Amino acid sequence: MASGESGEKQQGAGVLPNGMVEWIETATSSQVIKVEAAVGAGVSREGAYVTLDVNGEVKEAYLAFDVRRADDPSRAEWCRREAAALRLAEENGLRAPRVLACWPEQRAILTHRLYAEASLEDLDTATLNQIAEDYVGEIVKLHRIAVDDLNMDGFGTPGPVDAWAIQRTESLRLRHDLHGREDPLFLLVYQWLEKNLPSGDDIPTVVVHGDVGAANFLHDGSKLVAVLDWEQSHFGDPMEDFAMFSLRGALFPFVPLPLLIKAYEKKGGYPIDLQRIRYYRTLVTLGSLNDMHGQLVQSDEPFAGNVGKVFVYYFGLLTLIVQGMAEAEGIELEPLILPEVPVRQWDRLYDLVQDEIEKNIAPRCSDAAAADRATSLVKVMRYWQGREKYGAAFDVSETNDISEVLGETFSSLENARGALAEAIKGDGVSMPEAIRLCCRRVAREMEAARRGLGPLADSAYPPLI
Repeated sequence: MASGESGEKQQGAGVLPNGMVEWIETATSSQVIKVEAAVGAGVSREGAYVTLDVNGEVKEAYLAFDVRRADDPSRAEWCRREAAALRLAEENGLRAPRVLACWPEQRAILTHRLYAEASLEDLDTATLNQIAEDYVGEIVKLHRIAVDDLNMDGFGTPGPVDAWAIQRTESLRLRHDLHGREDPLFLLVYQWLEKNLPSGDDIPTVVVHGDVGAANFLHDGSKLVAVLDWEQSHFGDPMEDFAMFSLRGALFPFVPLPLLIKAYEKKGGYPIDLQRIRYYRTLVTLGSLNDMHGQLVQSDEPFAGNVGKVFVYYFGLLTLIVQGMAEAEGIELEPLILPEVPVRQWDRLYDLVQDEIEKNIAPRCSDAAAADRATSLVKVMRYWQGREKYGAAFDVSETNDISEVLGETFSSLENARGALAEAIKGDGVSMPEAIRLCCRRVAREMEAARRGLGPLADSAYPPLI
């Protein structure tokens, strides 16, 4: 049967980007007989369950693909690295999905489907802690793989860990600059990373997983089944994986970080360095935030991902990155005092729209992924409500804050932020003052978005000790 002839494959062609079904069939010497969108596949990528007919034998696979950043050429390397890391894991006895095919140019990777759980909701504390220790044990095995003679597609040559951090920061800065519209908050983060770079001959270079944490592994209710999501793997500092545990722990609650550190030490991992974890925590947060900022704020290109979901995590990451710098610098932040604002004329309308989406539109969607996207847009709508309520007052407050620090009066927030950006680039404002300004700015934005963010409105890195 030729590609696209069956009803199932026509449906699959609607779920997947053009040409993806044909690629799967060619790469696996199979026939695609069913494609089903995976709900909750992640913030950065889409997912689909694919049923294959391989010479009369039915096989199940999972496809991860990135439609939101399909035009970003750097993402092809991420795809190559993920496939190489998964093969390395298989060769070294780590529990991970088996690669069936990789299409870097389309940011797609097909793996053997594993029937296990990603959700942690039904686990008691003792079981969760045991699975977490099991998970950390796999990360120790990964870190202990000798890297000197590794030749892995997309990884480059192993080198000093500070070389990776420098290269990563520079690439993020370049991506930000390419879009124009400089943002003083991001310029501050780049400067902080450059001034606090950890280095030393005693820091080992390892294969870093790059995206460890809750929702990125599978379990069977008692033990780990597989480590997932290897697209951010690279040669680097082992503390970077604990930075990612910290970041993901803020967004997707897991076990306390000190327990993970204790398990890592127990399993034979490298010595823990909290200061390096704090540094890489800022770097990995910036990586996700920079990408979302470009997509939501800077770029004029079409947006293909789940905009509501990306929007929510964008705000969570904003809060984390400024709080992380404040913590590392020992800066105590004052609580935000909200201006007195009367009830707005259209507040009820926002409630009615939310009810319409959640009670009348989403339940009638036969496509679960479409229903998920529809309800996620409520979060964006609630931000508009917050901006309508507080926006004008917040903009005046931020303009006045910048004017006070720089000793200059500005006619608009745009001019004030532009001046702050120049001051940061020219060391015309101290690091603590710049951090305080950015923290107050983010706190205001979070208040505007709070109604739609749920628990993410109070995002905070989990304690390291």
